[in-house]
Amino acid sequence: MIRLRMVRQSRGLTQIHLCRMTGISPADISAIELGVRPAYPGWRRRIADALAQVSREQLDIRGVKRAYG
Repeated sequence: MIRLRMVRQSRGLTQIHLCRMTGISPADISAIELGVRPAYPGWRRRIADALAQVSREQLDIRGVKRAYG
């Protein structure tokens, strides 16, 4: 999950944003990103859902801008 930082940043999220979206503590998100702590299956699912939600929202926003802007 060391790639998590790159993916999170590419979605424009801070660790705090991701924490609020997933309910995972900032210390745990940081530890996952650093490879110090494993991402448990439930955490992986919550992180994936949060990142997917942001991707869908970004696509919706981009689609609106293209269509109307």
